[in-house]
Amino acid sequence: MSKLTEKEIVYIPFWVNQNIWFEIENKTNLRKNLDIKKDSFLVGSFQRDTEGSDLISPKMIKGPDRFVEIVKYLNDIENNLIV
Repeated sequence: MSKLTEKEIVYIPFWVNQNIWFEIENKTNLRKNLDIKKDSFLVGSFQRDTEGSDLISPKMIKGPDRFVEIVKYLNDIENNLIV
């Protein structure tokens, strides 16, 4: 961006409501409270628009169709899959 303008650039990180989104340190108790077995293979969909640590280049593949494809594949491998 600095190559395109002389104006001051201010970085503002993504805003997160820390009352809703926070790290859960005791995941054992969380599994117990949600009745999820210790050996369950858990999968979640956490969307980002960029690849890895490269926060500029868009993802090559993304979308719910790809997520479902991967979950179907994992379901064939893991008999204890929870999505």
